[in-house]
Amino acid sequence: MPYSWGQSTLYSVVIGGLSMISLVSIVLNEEELIGDFIDYTKNIFDELVIVDGGSTDNTVDIIRSKGIEPFFNKWEHNFGAQRNFAIDKAKNNWCITLDPDERLISVAYNDVSFVLHNLIRMPYSSFRFYRANYIEGELKDDNDSQFRLFRKDRNIRYAGEIHEVLVSINGLHPDFFLVDKNVLYIKHDKTLKRAVPRWQYYKQQFYDKNK
Repeated sequence: MPYSWGQSTLYSVVIGGLSMISLVSIVLNEEELIGDFIDYTKNIFDELVIVDGGSTDNTVDIIRSKGIEPFFNKWEHNFGAQRNFAIDKAKNNWCITLDPDERLISVAYNDVSFVLHNLIRMPYSSFRFYRANYIEGELKDDNDSQFRLFRKDRNIRYAGEIHEVLVSINGLHPDFFLVDKNVLYIKHDKTLKRAVPRWQYYKQQFYDKNK
């Protein structure tokens, strides 16, 4: 498959119907972000799976006010395990992971859902996306790429308590396609978060626990 796509290439991939995609997201004390995040994602994905790690703010109430019943899994300082728990709750055969301060952006196409559902018609089990990291509105890095969209398969899991990575059962990365930035990329806007991001705090707890 070509690295850069034109419109005709995307259309040619859609054959025999569409598979379904579940968004899987882990949250903890995200009351400032979770409402807008759900509003943004609900029309893109076929299912929203949100796992709360034990929020003490209004996160859970906001999720429920949007018509979603979150799953609960106590935060045990293990990002990989928390994401795997969320994946296991998904009903569809494809999953994508996003955090509340992230958005999917397409330069070439207007419909993000259309792009995603076309990607999964390709002969790959996972997809890497470039992530553009912004701080206070300034782009700091756009060459970071991460596994985010993948087939739901017991042989493909997240590994690592912190800085978790997607791996296949043999410990290697699954086969993947690196998506062109113009087709789809992830915008990570750290200005959406408070001065001390929640996950940064819990990462620090992890480091303190393992000194």
